[in-house]
Parts: sequence; structure tokens; C-alpha cells
Amino acid sequence: MAWFLCRLLRRSGAKLPAGSGAHLPLQRLDVSLCSFPVFPPRKARQATRRLLKLLSSRRQELAGALETLESDPISLYSSHAAALVSAVADPLISFDLYRFLRSAGGGGGGASFRPTSSLLCSLLGSQLRSRSPRPFRLRFYLGEMKKHEAHPSYEEFRALTSCLNPSLAGSFFEEVIETLGPDSTTFAAAISFYVENGLVEEALGLAERARKEVEGPHCVEFYSSLMGLHRIRRDPKAAMEAFLEMEEGAEVAAGEGTYWVLLEILCVAGWAKLCWAILQRMKERGGFNSPSESSGLILMRAFLQRDMVREAEWLFREGVLREKESCAVFAELMSEKKMPLAALELLRTTPHLISCVEFLIKGCGKAGLVEDAETIFREFGFSENEPVRRRLPLLSSMVFVYSRAARRSSAERAWSQLEASGGLAAEPCLWMMSMYGEMGLFDSVEKVFDQWKNSGVPLNEDGYGALVNAYTRAGKLIKARGCLSEMRKSGLRPPPAICYQISEGFLRAGLLTQAAAVANELRVSGSWVDDGRA
Repeated sequence: MAWFLCRLLRRSGAKLPAGSGAHLPLQRLDVSLCSFPVFPPRKARQATRRLLKLLSSRRQELAGALETLESDPISLYSSHAAALVSAVADPLISFDLYRFLRSAGGGGGGASFRPTSSLLCSLLGSQLRSRSPRPFRLRFYLGEMKKHEAHPSYEEFRALTSCLNPSLAGSFFEEVIETLGPDSTTFAAAISFYVENGLVEEALGLAERARKEVEGPHCVEFYSSLMGLHRIRRDPKAAMEAFLEMEEGAEVAAGEGTYWVLLEILCVAGWAKLCWAILQRMKERGGFNSPSESSGLILMRAFLQRDMVREAEWLFREGVLREKESCAVFAELMSEKKMPLAALELLRTTPHLISCVEFLIKGCGKAGLVEDAETIFREFGFSENEPVRRRLPLLSSMVFVYSRAARRSSAERAWSQLEASGGLAAEPCLWMMSMYGEMGLFDSVEKVFDQWKNSGVPLNEDGYGALVNAYTRAGKLIKARGCLSEMRKSGLRPPPAICYQISEGFLRAGLLTQAAAVANELRVSGSWVDDGRA
């Protein structure tokens, strides 16, 4: 013992009498053991050096932690240690560092070491991300969580499970529940993990187990994970039961995300009255403080697909749909539901009205509402203050409306205005070619295609497809076959559908040699698909 104390004195710089050593009487050393500096063990020093070497020039936010690690590692705070463990991503270095902090009483400069849940989650994550996680170290960290009552939050648990292999999930969650005890937060994170990975049966099993083993009310995250599970299962009854249990039985206030998921489930099932009741409840509880644009758009689509127009309009009036893209989708879908003028009045309250008019007109074309499209176009398409660049999309949309309704003269008039304004594009050309093809005006199809080609607008496969369709229906099979070589010269690969159409045209005309030649070209090009038509 005396020899050990003398060695510590020499390392600390204290002067000893000549000849002192192991034979120095212990009572002559009037020095308390607690006054000696604490020297890190060898593995801890190695871990410190490797951390400094690996992270010295990585991220600026680690500067404070690295400075403390280099100058006084014993006073390293748990939050700094967690950041270092996450950054280095090495389970061996992390384990040695934690063991040193624990033995030296670090973790915040105090005598007693109390690791935080963030540090222990970082240590668990370093093990789970390794190629071969060590079960005994996972159990060790979980034991430390229990010992220091550092139970992770739902967010920490979700971040931890993001690096978990689904094949190891069952044993890991079982170990967590066994060590830390049944907890609503743990079950919620585990159910969410299983739902994200499509393991529905495992998630159902955990949900039933949580109801049996967890005492007291569940947390909000537990019900949120249940909603995600019921959305995958498309079970509106179970989702509504969970919602009522959360709101009334457990007296837990539902988060906005839970409302959105519930509405989506009920909407898919077509439960319109319940959807309306939930929306009203959201409004009463102030659920639109920070609405999710993507969730609102999904819900609005689902509402309109099931003719639930009132609910979709209510979402729009409440400001759930704010972005230009969402307003454009709303405009087109409302027009398809034959309510373009109602949508127009709602869009007047947004700053995206002008950019959405084009989609309103296109929606009218899909629904066959030519008069409504003309009404909207008269208001916005001929405004003197409207710049030409904004009128061109409206003219293009009117070409779509007229060509779809087979109103040839109106379509040609809109087409001429579009061409005169320099707004010729691929889509209007294709719409005109399709209209002429349906009318049997095959020469007009060829004329529009030539205008398209000479305008400098890049040709595409759809344009050649419309031209080939016109040629084959007109019996101009040689010209149709010539389109194949023209496509290749333009850098386009003829799709199988066009080749099949030409080949079938030759077969109907009794020209077997020509049909075989086209089929052979298709085989040589590598686009041949044996679907029984050859």
C-alpha cells in the first residue's frame, strides 16, 4: 500500500526524502487519498485520444465537448458525452468512455454520476448500429437506465429504434420491457416501429399486451401509434374505439396528428357524418394551430373522391390548404365534381387565384363543363392588365376543353390564338391530334404534327403514337412504319405499343411479310414482350 501511495506522489510531482520507497512508514505520509488527482485508466485514455483524433475537425457544435474531453475529461457532462457518442459511432470507444465516466464520478462535475436518458440511448444506438450488437452490453445499458431511473422519452425511443434491425426487434423489445418494466411509452415506440416496417401482427400483439400489463392511463403517443396501426389495417371501428377511449376514458387530449389519421381512416371507410363531427371537434379544441399541409391534402383528396364536398370546402375555408400546389389540386378536383364556380369563390380568398384558374378550366374540361370553362376564361383570359405569359396557360387549357368536347371550330380558334401568341407546346398539339383522330380527320392530324415538328418544340412518344394511330386507321401503313425510323433518328425509342399497332395493321391488310418485318425490328430493338399478339 505504501509503495502504491509513493508512486502516486511521484506522479503528482511531490518530493520524497532520499531513499524513500516501499519501506517508508505509512504514518509519515500525511496526505489524504482524496487529494490525489484521479488518473484515467489505460482504456479510458485510449478512448479519449481516439475520440479527439476522430472528431477534432468534424463539427463545430462539438467544440465545447472536445475541449472538456481534452482538458478535464472527468468533468464531462452527460449531454456532451451523448453528443460525442453519437458522433463517433463506435461501440467500443463509447463503452470505454462511459465506463470511465461511471468509475471516475464524471457526468457533470459532481461526485455522483447520474447518466441521462439521452446518453444511454446514444450508447444503445452505438451498439444497435454495429455489425454484431453485443447482447450483454445492451443489457448493461438497460440496467443502467433502470438503476438511474433514466427512462427514455417517446422521441428518444423512436430515434433509437430507427437503427434497429427488424429481425432483432422482438428480442430487443422483450429485453427492454423485462428490464424497465411495462411502460406505455415503450409499447408506443415499439408499435410505431412495427407499423413502419409492415409487421402488423407483431404490432397487434404488443397493443393487446400493453392493455393488459400497463397500469393506469396510456400516453398520447400510445394512441397515436394505435391510429397508425388501424390505418394500415383499414379498421375504422377499432380506430374510433381507440379515439373514444383516449378522449373520454383515459382523459388524454388528442394531438392534431391523431385527429388527421383518424379522419383519413374514417374518410376511406366513407363515414361522412363521423368525419364532419370530428372536424367540428377539432375546431372547438383549436386543432388547426399548425395544420399539416400534406395531411390536409391527402384528406381533401379522399373527401372529394367520395363526394364529400362540404368537408373538403370546410378544410379549405379553415386555411388547412395554403400552398399553391394544394390550391391547384383543390381547384381541379372541385371542377371535376362539377362545382368549378364554387371553387372559384373560395380561391378568391387566397393569393394563388391566378395560378389556379388554369386548373379550374382543365377540371371543367374533364367534367364536360364547357360553359363554365368559358365563363372563367372570359373573366381571366381577356383581362387587359393580364400579361401574355399568364394568358398562355389559360388558352392552352381552353384547347383542352374544346378538343375533349369535340368542338372543332372552338378548338381551332383557341389553337390559332395560342399559336399566334407563341405559346405552342407539346400538350396542346397532342390534344388537337387526338381530337382530329377521333373525328377521322387524319390529314389534319398530320398537319398538326408537322406544325409541332417545325415549331422547335421537342417531339415525344405520345405525339408519334397519335400520328401512327392516324396512319394505321387511314390505311397509310408504309407512312406509319416510316415513323419508326424517324423516331430513332430523333433519339426516341419506339415503344412496343406503336410497333404492335403497325404490325396488326399489316396483318389486317394481309401483308404478312411487312408484319413479320416490323415484329423482327421489335425483337432486335430489345422491346419485344411476348403477350400472345405476335
